[in-house]
Amino acid sequence: MGALGKDGESLESFTIITIATSPGLTDIQHRQPAIVDPAFFAGRLNPSLPVPWLLDLVREPYAGPYEQCPISTRVNNVGNDDPDILAPRSEKRMTW
Repeated sequence: MGALGKDGESLESFTIITIATSPGLTDIQHRQPAIVDPAFFAGRLNPSLPVPWLLDLVREPYAGPYEQCPISTRVNNVGNDDPDILAPRSEKRMTW
């Protein structure tokens, strides 16, 4: 059953669950959004499943793969909203 808005109509919403950071990302941040392992995508992300079972999917940090590269500090300003904001600042990339 979904949430209801002020007018009693169905309200679509989402929540970002954060967890401890994956080991390869700890130098950037101590928390990260929970990422569901793609192995669980096919038929397992069913909203009728019990919440504790669904939370088990994101309890441990997803190991990756991730790619890390420096980007502009422009990301720190919500007013900057253009495709170039995430362009790598250099060719230095780390993948794990």
